[in-house]
This record gives sequence, C-alpha cells and structure tokens, in this order.
Amino acid sequence: MTRLGMLGFNAGNGHPYSFSAIVNGHDDAAMREAGWDVIADYLAPHASTPRVAWDDARVTAVWGPRRDEAQRLARACGIEEVVDDPAALPDLVDAVILARDDWECHRPLALPLLEAGVPVFVDKPLTLDPGELAELGPHLESGRLASWTGLRFAPELDDLRALPDPTVVRGLGVETWDRYGIHLLEPALELLGAAPRAAVPLPAGHEAVVFATEDGRLLQVDVLGPGATTGFHLEVVSPTGRRAAALTDRFTAFAASLRAFVDQVRTGRPAVDPARTTMALRALIAGHRALAEQRTVELTEVAA
Repeated sequence: MTRLGMLGFNAGNGHPYSFSAIVNGHDDAAMREAGWDVIADYLAPHASTPRVAWDDARVTAVWGPRRDEAQRLARACGIEEVVDDPAALPDLVDAVILARDDWECHRPLALPLLEAGVPVFVDKPLTLDPGELAELGPHLESGRLASWTGLRFAPELDDLRALPDPTVVRGLGVETWDRYGIHLLEPALELLGAAPRAAVPLPAGHEAVVFATEDGRLLQVDVLGPGATTGFHLEVVSPTGRRAAALTDRFTAFAASLRAFVDQVRTGRPAVDPARTTMALRALIAGHRALAEQRTVELTEVAA
C-alpha cells in the first residue's frame, strides 16, 4: 500500500478534505462539522465509489499549521496520525500531497521533502516565481515532484479533443488569475497543441489574457473574479466546427489526478511530461506579468 501524507491548509481551500476523502472515503457528519458542506454535497453522489479504486493507497498522516484543523481533517477522512512537524512525514509515508494553493508556501514546504527523497504532489499553481521554477525543475524531471491542475483530467475534455485542427481555444473561469488561471491554461494548451509565444492583456473589467502561439493560433483566458459563480468552461473552434464544455465533474477529475500521482510514485516516471508542466507555468507567469504591467510579455522573458 502507498502511504500518503497530507500537508498544509490555507483559507478557502478545501483540497485537503476533498483529496483525502476521494482516497480514504469520509464521514459525512464530520465533514459538515468541519465546515465543508460544499465538499460533502459534491461527494454525496459518489458515496459508494471513493474506496473502490484505492485499496492500494491511503492517506495515513496529516500535518497542518493548526493542530485542531488537522484533527478535524483526520476525523472527517479517517486519517490515523496527526503530526506536529512536517519533518516527521518522511519516516511515516511514501509520498506527500501538499494541498495548499497559495504558491508562496510551496517551495519552503516541498523542498525539504524532495531533498529527503520523498515524492511530492503540489497543488496548483506550483509557483509564479521563475527562479523557483528553475530550482524545482530538476525535481519535476526526476519524477519526484508533480504539480498539475486536476482539470487536465476532466472527463468533459474528451468531446473537445475530438474536434480536429483547433485554431482558437477559449477558457472562462472564476477567482483570480494567480490562483485559478492554471485550471484553464493547462487543459487549454493541451487542446490547442501549440506553444505560447506571448501573453497580451485585454482591456476588460476582469483579468483577461490572449496568448499568441508559435504557429499563429490563439488561446484566450478570462478569469471573472472571486464573486463569479460561472464555474469553468472551455470552447474549441476550428475551421470545421465548434465545441464547448462546462468542466463540472470535479470528483472524476480529482480522482484521476490523484491516481496519476500514485502511479508516478510507484513507477518513478512523470505522469505528465515535465516540459508541458513547465510550459503552462511559464504561460501563467507571463500572463501574471502582462496583467500587472499592462503590456505584451514574450514567453522568452520567463526563464525556462
């Protein structure tokens, strides 16, 4: 059995609960008592399925900056051990899921584990700092480090992939560019199949960026802000047609994402091509700069 450690909490991010519940199953009352009704509700239709594919992996230990929060997670998801120091995790688990989505905390929490030889999955986005991306790159290449959005595994993408020769891909999402832009960028770049060349900010009342690609195709991403309730949508356009999808099946996407990481831990081989991960993060950073500075940012400005 692959023993997984769950590391970290931050405000507004329920991934420690949803990820742990998908692997371990959960206690509905304890999940709601912890304040995560929204996660309990989306897990409810899958009450009989969370453990079906996970007889060979389990979240067995958790650390958080507040012990009481870690204890609530442990009760909700049947995690056996709450530790007082993340340095204890290498002796207790085979791999770690760093479930904070505030990127500034990723490197300081992940690097000691990676240097101790522990595989780590880092919640999106891995970083918005080009220097950190360069530093963490060898760990991506080695297969010790994984970081991607679960939406790259969204089942709704299958229909979009069936449209040949896309020339334009558009993504629409919520929250902020820095926090949730990667949810759209990663799957959109995979659908477009082209390398971004430059990020161009659009004059809009929300965060909007168009990416010109090396072969002249376009990718547009609109992030509508923290108050938006539209969810995540992708549209693919080609000379022969158009297809659009709302990415709503989070359970299936997250379960496939976690399974990919467990398989990576077992094989030692990256489940997602590190070059694709790096390209998406460089695009995210370029978009961040384009929005902040209101200018076109070439991808060459973001160190590979």
